Amino acid sequence: MSTRLISEIAYAACYCYSPRGTSDEAVKSRKLCGLLKSGDSKSIGRMADRVKRLINDGRFLDYFTNDTSLVPVPGSAPIRNKSTPWISEQLCKAFIAIGLGGEVLRIANREISVPKSAYQPRGGRPSALDHYESFKVRREIESHTRFLLVDDVVTKGSTILGLASRLQEVYPDAEMRAFAMIRTMGLQDDIERINDPIENGRITLVGEAEAYRYP
Repeated sequence: MSTRLISEIAYAACYCYSPRGTSDEAVKSRKLCGLLKSGDSKSIGRMADRVKRLINDGRFLDYFTNDTSLVPVPGSAPIRNKSTPWISEQLCKAFIAIGLGGEVLRIANREISVPKSAYQPRGGRPSALDHYESFKVRREIESHTRFLLVDDVVTKGSTILGLASRLQEVYPDAEMRAFAMIRTMGLQDDIERINDPIENGRITLVGEAEAYRYP
């Protein structure tokens, strides 16, 4: 089974989020995550602006280049109304609007629903292979060299690894990275700060089906 999944993908993230921390920063992180998940356009715009400020400071330079196509990561269920943007697509459009990336390519769809990871107990979340099997990627352009998978929140990284594996099947020569606006810090009791960008993270395949994210 593991031959269908790529072994690793580089990822970056802007904010971190604590699902159960009690510090002021942890409480703020949950509010921030809630605003993002709600699709609040003003909040999404402010978050995109922060990413651009970080780029101006020398961060994320390999991620949002002019020749990079932004691929929104689909949600956990198929979207029946094809004109309805999911959260990650809203993020992609916000990035493009301020000059980050080259274009938005909505070439990936969720064909089969998977349980939302946020509502599953540890050990019960969909695996990278589950996500891989639930995605379909269309070949809408003949060739491409750089894709950036954009997601709202990354937990283990299973969704990203599954989608990247599907993309590589369709575009075997493409260079791929991933970006999540928020990374979940569920394995530690609390966080010191929300604004904790990372740009050299890795999501790797563990065994035949699982994903591991660091940091």
